[in-house]
Amino acid sequence: MITAPRTPGLALAAVELRALLRRPGATVVSALLPVVLLAMTYVGTRPGTAAEWGATLGNYTVITVLVACYMNATTILASRRDLLVLKRLRTSEVSGTGLILSVFLPLAGIVLVQLAVLYPGAVLTGAPLPERPGLLLLAVVSAVPTCLALAAATTALTASAERAQFAVLPVFVSAALGGQVVGGPFSDALVWSMLTMPLVPSAALVGAGWGGDGITLPLDLPLVPSALALNLLWCAAALVLAVRLWRWEPRP
Repeated sequence: MITAPRTPGLALAAVELRALLRRPGATVVSALLPVVLLAMTYVGTRPGTAAEWGATLGNYTVITVLVACYMNATTILASRRDLLVLKRLRTSEVSGTGLILSVFLPLAGIVLVQLAVLYPGAVLTGAPLPERPGLLLLAVVSAVPTCLALAAATTALTASAERAQFAVLPVFVSAALGGQVVGGPFSDALVWSMLTMPLVPSAALVGAGWGGDGITLPLDLPLVPSALALNLLWCAAALVLAVRLWRWEPRP
């Protein structure tokens, strides 16, 4: 017999997970996204070297986190706010931070499962084993909190759930394009500029971890600390913006 968690925040997170899995569209996307990405690689032009696999999987990591975490979290938070669900739940024993985390935790768990399917699936379709798997862990651990913080900031800036569908586009487009550029045959100046986009440093970490060849940064800066610092800066900036502008009811 399965019992609900005793901690109110965890119990609410379990409710959010069940509600998320009851949405057919979200469930299908969550289940099929890694499969679709791997199928695109299998039937298309397949990477030939470890570095090419790293660049491809770095881009796929960014796309997975954007779809599973960023877009879903922004849409759910904006919808809950418009329906005054969050405002009513604030009268319970769950804190405001706990309410936000109850939405975030299931999405973070789902994206971890997706990446746990994506990476071994890539090996099964022909990718070599990653040379530095620890960098993959650093990429994911730094990307997921950053993505969720960006979702909170986007929700705080968005007046309604309908507008949230368009408000996610700047971050989505810049991160998706940056993930394609990093590790590709582009000029150093373009790669460096794209590396400053949100979540793109995680793509660089995946590429370096899989292929072993890191990006040469200006002034001989080390890639791993620089990528982690950039993700941390985006996460901190998004959190500051979310805290300053957050409202528990629809914005006028």
